[in-house]
Amino acid sequence: MIIAALCFGRAILIPLALALLLGFVLHPRVAGLKRLGLLLLAAVTVVVTLLIGGVVLAGVTLGHLVSSPNQ
Repeated sequence: MIIAALCFGRAILIPLALALLLGFVLHPRVAGLKRLGLLLLAAVTVVVTLLIGGVVLAGVTLGHLVSSPNQ
């Protein structure tokens, strides 16, 4: 019964767990920027922008490496 509920709730539980994990990982960075004098919205914007930029950069780099393995 519990396993069936977990299987059906997977669509909700996985994103919720990832959001919780990202919250724990990114909170110290946001708090550090707030200590430097940034507003909460600005600190969150900077951290999320850097995170998205890092993910895009990693994707482009890996895509380039996969598309040209001989070089």
